[in-house]
Amino acid sequence: SISVEVEMGDPVAVLSLVSGQRYLLSPSGQVMGAAEATAGLPVIRVASYPPGGVLAEPGQRAALTFIGWLPPEYAGRLRNVRGEGGRLFATLANGLELRIGPPTDLAEKAQALVAVLSQADPEALSAAAYLDISNPGRPMLGSKVVPLTDEGGTSTTGDGTDTTGTATDGTGTTVEP
Repeated sequence: SISVEVEMGDPVAVLSLVSGQRYLLSPSGQVMGAAEATAGLPVIRVASYPPGGVLAEPGQRAALTFIGWLPPEYAGRLRNVRGEGGRLFATLANGLELRIGPPTDLAEKAQALVAVLSQADPEALSAAAYLDISNPGRPMLGSKVVPLTDEGGTSTTGDGTDTTGTATDGTGTTVEP
């Protein structure tokens, strides 16, 4: 007689559909079933359930490959990993936008992410709007734009217009158009 023993593998990511449904993913991109508990797993966001239950779209496969290059403690910080216009993006658990760039040099980009997250000043990370690792040899933190306010509290965009479109002289003082 033949005895077959099947053991469920460990998921490496969560597939999150726009509709809100969530599924566990294997390292090969196979849907493993509904995701009940997902703590510590990165989340790949897609519009719809993949045909045949396997990630096949190049951007989705690249997202899974990128995740595979990361140590689990860093991969678990990724949220909303997605492909847009031939480029990969993600959001880190702390809300920082991650710009991965084209799906090339993913091992190097993963190393750059680990280096920045492990060595950067936590205050610099929390003050940044995004982390760009599209050029892994030169990762960059991008600043948040902080609106200027005049003495009356009118918020300005810093480009000479307030939030209502009124021109200012750059010091927060309104200038007649």
